[in-house]
Amino acid sequence: MALKSDFEDYKVSIEKRCYEVATAMVKFWEIKENINQGLSFYIALQDAIKNSKQTCSDFVMSRNIESEGMLEGLHKNMGGLHISSNRRQTGRRNR
Repeated sequence: MALKSDFEDYKVSIEKRCYEVATAMVKFWEIKENINQGLSFYIALQDAIKNSKQTCSDFVMSRNIESEGMLEGLHKNMGGLHISSNRRQTGRRNR
């Protein structure tokens, strides 16, 4: 009888361990899937940040080019202006 009892205990112990292994495998696959989803998220976020950075750089470059063009136009327009130091004499005479 003791032998049969030991065998039953052994069988229950093995079934318990098999259940624990199966549960651990399910958890492992769940964690692995979560890691893959997180990795995909951060890769997509990294790409979005790169695109945003490039868009900002393009915007800044465009504004710099635009401001340089405006400054050149301003310098050209101001080049045509002459300020003379001759003042018109008023009707008064110095005596």
